[in-house]
Amino acid sequence: MRSDIYNPASRPASHVGTVDQRNSPLVLVGKVVLVGVLGVLCLVLAAYLFRDRVATALVGFALDRTEVECTHPDVAISSALDRIALAPIDCSNPSGPVARGRTSGETEIRLAHGSVRSVFTPSATIELRDRDVSHAETNTLGDVSTILGARKMLVAGMLDAQSLYSTDSPPITVEKLVVHRAGKREATLHEFEKNADGDWDRMFARRVEAPGMGDVASIRNFEMKITPKRGQLSTDLYLGKPEPGDEPDLTVKMSGARLDTAEPHFELKAK
Repeated sequence: MRSDIYNPASRPASHVGTVDQRNSPLVLVGKVVLVGVLGVLCLVLAAYLFRDRVATALVGFALDRTEVECTHPDVAISSALDRIALAPIDCSNPSGPVARGRTSGETEIRLAHGSVRSVFTPSATIELRDRDVSHAETNTLGDVSTILGARKMLVAGMLDAQSLYSTDSPPITVEKLVVHRAGKREATLHEFEKNADGDWDRMFARRVEAPGMGDVASIRNFEMKITPKRGQLSTDLYLGKPEPGDEPDLTVKMSGARLDTAEPHFELKAK
């Protein structure tokens, strides 16, 4: 018999029954997983490198799907992913007490553990819709304040705050907040803060400028706290321009009840 004729039985024992490992199912699955992981890493890297463009597009996409009409602000995210800078934005609201709101400086949003920790903007303006407060009950001092034009501003302001009640939003600070109502400037609030205090939605301004006050009187330490049913307001009045350490000449307080009904009641006190 010729020795060069192939004989399967003559194969080395080490090759009998073996499979090419390069084409085994486990190796193929491993390659697919590796390619998938590398693809995800590339996407994550691209999203990080182009995070500002991605965030700007996502914010614009989200704004376009609400009833509020807003300009599309540029968004910048810090490399540590703990700070978001929002360019000036202008929004119009078809319903609710706020008809329009806009910022005129860069808004800084601080993040912590994937959630918003705080919001700061140097300047903002809001335009409130006119509100009829003739149905609101007030005590005698509240009725007298109508002569000074304070009754509507205080009562309407508390009712607006009740309509916007929320304790879920992060602390918000506005260095200068200008408030208009029905096209007229109502007040300018300096060092304005909004945060949650238990069940209260709290607003505070270190100093308030009101039209017509000039240098005759100064308003300081304006604080309003609101729940869906009741509210509390307190502010200090000084004759002229106060110096550090001066005591207020008058402290005005107002409490509101039945804010969620058609007949809210307000008590105004001064001491």
